[in-house]
Amino acid sequence: MIYKVYRSTVDHWLAAVLIAAPLLPVGLAVYLHQPFLLGITVFLLAIYGVAALPVSYEAGSDQLVIQRGLARTNISYSEIYSMRPTRSALSSPALSLDRIEIRYAQAGGVLISPVDRRAFLEDMRIHVPQAEIAIS
Repeated sequence: MIYKVYRSTVDHWLAAVLIAAPLLPVGLAVYLHQPFLLGITVFLLAIYGVAALPVSYEAGSDQLVIQRGLARTNISYSEIYSMRPTRSALSSPALSLDRIEIRYAQAGGVLISPVDRRAFLEDMRIHVPQAEIAIS
């Protein structure tokens, strides 16, 4: 059962990079008049869009679900031992550098970027009472 869904914050500069990077090969294919290259590039863009977007975080009754495109990561609340705000630029299912680092037993950690970080952390205090949660 889903308690609440949090969308990812999107930094405008990061959105521009994520959009521009895959569009460069499209522009090159058009410029070089290469329909085959254009077709492959458009196909890869479609896969990129489905695999990477949208990004959301679902607070369920017993676990946090991180959704990035077709990929899902389920983190049991019982495994989480800390959460704190960060501006780390490490690769993660976050579309902003205003992130929260979630440390948990099974895989170590993950960075997320819910739109309302404070509300997310307050909700997590309810679901994850055993975790050290820093709110700033």
